Amino acid sequence: MPSVSDRLGREVAKLWLPLAVVDIAGVVEGNTRLQKLVFLGEFEGKVGEYFTFAPHYHGPYSSDLAHQMSFYKAAGYVKESLYPLPLEYGGGRRHDYKLTGDGVEALRSLEKTKKIQKLRKRLNDTIKDYIHVPLNNLLEYVYGKYLPGPEKVKEKRALFQKHYDQLKDDWQEREDLFYPLSWFVMAVLEQVASAVSMLDTMENDLDRQVLLNAACDIVGTAMDLQQVLDKYQCNDMTGDPHPICRAVRSEFADLYRFYEEYASKRRILKPLSKLKLEDITTEGERTRIISELRQAL
Repeated sequence: MPSVSDRLGREVAKLWLPLAVVDIAGVVEGNTRLQKLVFLGEFEGKVGEYFTFAPHYHGPYSSDLAHQMSFYKAAGYVKESLYPLPLEYGGGRRHDYKLTGDGVEALRSLEKTKKIQKLRKRLNDTIKDYIHVPLNNLLEYVYGKYLPGPEKVKEKRALFQKHYDQLKDDWQEREDLFYPLSWFVMAVLEQVASAVSMLDTMENDLDRQVLLNAACDIVGTAMDLQQVLDKYQCNDMTGDPHPICRAVRSEFADLYRFYEEYASKRRILKPLSKLKLEDITTEGERTRIISELRQAL
């Protein structure tokens, strides 16, 4: 069970995220764009999962986020402007959002902690990529990546498996050189592969695709980590490893924390800290590890 401080930290981050998205954008043009920007901030910025999104005819949608925006308007943190839409866009009105002075003050107060400051940097890098993308293009991108057809999902899973098989062999070859980091990486890869094999048991297509994309990100970062460790001849015993090695290792850990939280919440993955040795190793590997530990002791 999360501690009180962890729960408070999540509540602060949840309050912060939509305000930060509007702040980065300056003005968010429409509810649909706001929903997509917050969704992409969570899952591509890997700032954490704070809102529950479900498939919708305009792509991923969170009623919880819509309610929170209503609270911000009532509190005077967000100014909403309404613009009539032409008939070719279905008529009706577009709801645009901009922070008020009180909203900016509230946001800056939330961003005083180092954790939120770190999340803000990740969010900036993600949201700025999508601010000016035409809405139809943004929807097409989100649908294509997060709600694709069966063939694309099959292709992505096959590509994940191919890279995973190669990575497992490569990291086993470097196990002693990069120990104990190598054990952590191999355990993560084994756990993620196990979760991917269980994705068909999930009922929510959006959840399934988020986890598959995150698994591919983890595999890609493990490949990057392996390359920089080889290039700069780093290992975990190095007192002052190369800053690029530290940065990639930190990114790998951040990606896994996101994956672990998302997957364990949906009961498709046990947190790594709660796993037993038999959950992440074969019987032969366990015998070898136990033998080596006995010799060392």
